[in-house]
Parts: sequence; C-alpha cells; structure tokens
Amino acid sequence: MSSITIEQVGKCFGNTQALKNVSLAIESGEMFFLLGPSGCGKTTLLRILAGLVQPDEGEVYFANQRVTHLPSRQRDAVMVFQSYALWPHMTVAKNVAYGLRVRGLPKADIERRVRKALELVRLQDFADRRPAQLSGGQQQRVALARALVVEPRVVLLDEPLSNLDARLRDEMREEIRRLHAASGLTMVYVTHDQKEALTLADRIAVMKEGAIEQVGAPIEVFHKPVSQFVASFLGECNFLPGTIQSLDSSSATVMTAIGPFQASCRNPDLEVGAPVVCCLRPQSLTIGEKQGRPNEVSVVVKRLTFLGEVMRIEATAGETSLLITSLPYAATHLKPGDEVVLHVAAEHVAVLDR
Repeated sequence: MSSITIEQVGKCFGNTQALKNVSLAIESGEMFFLLGPSGCGKTTLLRILAGLVQPDEGEVYFANQRVTHLPSRQRDAVMVFQSYALWPHMTVAKNVAYGLRVRGLPKADIERRVRKALELVRLQDFADRRPAQLSGGQQQRVALARALVVEPRVVLLDEPLSNLDARLRDEMREEIRRLHAASGLTMVYVTHDQKEALTLADRIAVMKEGAIEQVGAPIEVFHKPVSQFVASFLGECNFLPGTIQSLDSSSATVMTAIGPFQASCRNPDLEVGAPVVCCLRPQSLTIGEKQGRPNEVSVVVKRLTFLGEVMRIEATAGETSLLITSLPYAATHLKPGDEVVLHVAAEHVAVLDR
C-alpha cells in the first residue's frame, strides 16, 4: 500500500478545462472517495493516477516516488472499471490469473495467488465457471479479485457498482468494505452516488467543475458543508437566508425569516451583519415541545409521505417551506394541518457565506 500526493494537477481537453490546480494528500491504506456530478473531473483525475491520461501540469507521487510520467505498467496501481471487462471465453480462475501470466510469474505462484484472491472475494467454488454463468455481483467480485491478485500498491475504482441493481449495490458495498479492511490497500473510488461515499469512505473529496470544493470525513462533509453546492449534492437540505446577529469564538447566531438559529461555527471570515445561509438537514430536525429558545420553530404540516424507513414531512413556517425526515413511529400521529415545533442542535446548523 502507498500514500498518494497530487500537487497542482491541471488538464485540458481542447478548450475544456477538466481539472484546475487540483492538490490532494491521500493517506496510505485509506479508502478515499472522489465524489461529484458528471463532468466534474473525477474520472479524469482517477485516470491520471492510473497513468492512462497525462496531466498538462502538476505532479503525482506514490509514497515518495514521482510517477507523473511513468506508464501504467510501472506504477503498481490497478484499475477496476465500471464495466467488468472480463474475458468471456476464460474461466474465473483464468480471468483472475491474467495479470500474473502477463508478468511472467511461475505457474505455482500464479495458482497460489489466484486461490488466495478467490478466497478473499469468496468465489473459490466458482473458479471453473465462465463470466456468463455468474450474477452481476459475482462478476464484479471477479474484477476485484483480478485487481487484488497482483498485490498492487494502489487500487483505483471507477464507479464499479453502477451496473448493479439496488440490492446488489448494497451487498457489494459491504463486500468492498470487507475487502478493504482485509487487504489494507490504498483505494481511490470515483462515484456520483453520495450514499456510496458516505457509507464507505474514510474521507471524501467533493469536486465541482474540475476543482476540489471540500475534503473531509463523511460526517464532517455532510453536517459541515462549506458551500451550498456541497450541501445539496450530499443530500436534501433546507436553506434559510439570514444575517449574523452575534458571534463568539465557537458559535454564531443567525437571524432568519423564521427566527434565530444558533450554530457551532468557527468560520473566521464571518462578521456580525454578514449575509449568510443556514443549512439544516431534514434528518437533523426533530419534533418536540416549545421551549422558547433559539433553534426551534413552529410549523404547519402540509404533507406526509411514508417511505418505509422514514416519514417525509413537508411543512411551512409562514412563507418558508421546510422538509423534515422522521422515523415513521415518531410521526404516525401527525396529519396535514397539525402545528408542531421543530428543534435542531447547534452542531447540526451549518452557516454558509452568501
């Protein structure tokens, strides 16, 4: 396994700037996600790490080795593509062994490492089958085994679960989590699926238009986004325009159209009177009793939608619409027209510069 350092990498395709001065430090053994919408540059960055695309500027290091201009075969990094890219005429074992045969390893070593890789992905009983005889999830595990068998320093995953149905995606997320824990390899994973990133990542880099918007642990990026783009890309959010009413070293009070909200805020660029936006996640809003304190608001329920795991509640406070998600049992007594009081903890109020 290896750390990865990306220093001021830029890339243009014709008149389109795919990457703009991107710098990242990925720790050895980390499961690191590049997350963003289509066209944000995440796959281009992954292909630069793989050596499939050369940057126009900047440098890439694996550990302390500069690999910017090394060809793919010399980087000791493997890529797992969106399509499984399995040889249909070969058995599972031969597909997994392919990279080892190309490297000219002795037959006994190949057999040992293939057996170990198939055991790791729990496909040892499928070694003699062909890809057409496997499910989509099993084919994806073969592709993972083929990557792991060469014992690389870095594994690069390009939206590997996008071809699977919802149930298989959930199963494969757990499989990838287990494989990462068992192997200890550095993995860089590209996706536009925020659920995958929040579920699996040690850290996430959210990308927009070729640049890094924010880097952090999933819970940090989710609850403390640095922009409205990051907040909305990672899930639904209630945005409340307001102004800074008061500040101290660790908190801010924002006056909005529906009342004051106190936030745990350490943004040194904020000042009293500054126009800002409060970001309130629907999951962070809870129904309770009126206490007459900041971070509570009376709303009128307009619509309830049962979604199985959660109840989606649409409500209004004056002219302001709010979305709340609640555990179903906590909202079964509600009906349209009811007036309820919402609370949110200060640590779950993000204050964004307008």
